[in-house]
Amino acid sequence: MFYEISSSGNDIAEFYYGTNQKDKALFYSEKSYEYGKKANDYFEVLRALKMLSKLYEGNEGKAYLYEHIKLNDSLIDVERASRNKYARIQFETDQYIKETKRLSTQNILIIAIGSISILVLGLLYFIKLQKTKNNELQYITEQELANQEIYKLMLKQQAKQEEGRLQERHRISEDLHDGILPRLFGTRMGMGFLDIKGDESTLKQYNKFIDEMQKIEKEVRDVSHELKSDTIGLKANFESILEAYIKAQSVAGNFKYEIINDDKIKFELFNETIRVEIYRILQELIQNIVKHAKATIVSLSFTLKEDVLRINILDDGIGFNTEKKHKGIGLKNIASRVLKLEGELKINSLLNSKKGTEFDIKIPVKKEF
Repeated sequence: MFYEISSSGNDIAEFYYGTNQKDKALFYSEKSYEYGKKANDYFEVLRALKMLSKLYEGNEGKAYLYEHIKLNDSLIDVERASRNKYARIQFETDQYIKETKRLSTQNILIIAIGSISILVLGLLYFIKLQKTKNNELQYITEQELANQEIYKLMLKQQAKQEEGRLQERHRISEDLHDGILPRLFGTRMGMGFLDIKGDESTLKQYNKFIDEMQKIEKEVRDVSHELKSDTIGLKANFESILEAYIKAQSVAGNFKYEIINDDKIKFELFNETIRVEIYRILQELIQNIVKHAKATIVSLSFTLKEDVLRINILDDGIGFNTEKKHKGIGLKNIASRVLKLEGELKINSLLNSKKGTEFDIKIPVKKEF
């Protein structure tokens, strides 16, 4: 409720400011600032601070501007801390792999020493009991075969361990690319649209922070590519979380949106796995629209028919060549997640066709209820 009051207040304040009704704009900006802090909605607080810095003159206006900059700085620190956290995870993963390789080598040595010991004992036994030569040779042969089988089993076990570690690296990579990176990008885009006013030193510092965030995005993307290809807990209402994300991205991407759920699908009936994957798919699609499509309208619809969930997302952007290979891993992640859900993905787009892009996704959900 606090978030809605703060957001609406900021919108009204911007309207009154645009019509030169500064007294009314001041009233709504102060209310938005108050309720934004209660809701812990830093985006709305930043909007309110920006408007207050315009409405107040002199030192009081500068105070709001400095508070705006200070809040931006703290958000950057939080994102930097997240990057450090995942860097530590990568380091610990590398250390774990090194330790596993060391243990694997040690196991091979133990097997080799054991095999040699068995052969030596067998040879001594063979010399001592020549009468049982044939039986002893057969015994040694059986022992060798047994050792080979043990070695094969150990190789299979090692392969399974390596596969598990590879899957974990892929999971971390997807979390970095689909979780942290879009938030960094959205924050930087939002900051880029801010109309910051101040002296030359302040503006220079502001631009420096924007550039630093872009560098951080590149570093996170590089780490994600190195790890390559999640799980978030969707405890709250799925539709409200999805709409909140799209609303925030619509501001960064400067587009209008609509979400259509004619069948009134109750997403809480799906298990957490399918909700997570759907959210990540849509998150990646919206991010691509913001970064590349130059769209003004985005439409997202859900329909459910005969235990098949259909998700259709359409934009009026510039489109792209679906036959061309792309450097990023965004589309690959989308296809991978749809495949994981045993679904189908169709893309209808043509570069510069003025018809935009359509993603049509079908996911069987009978087993998920």
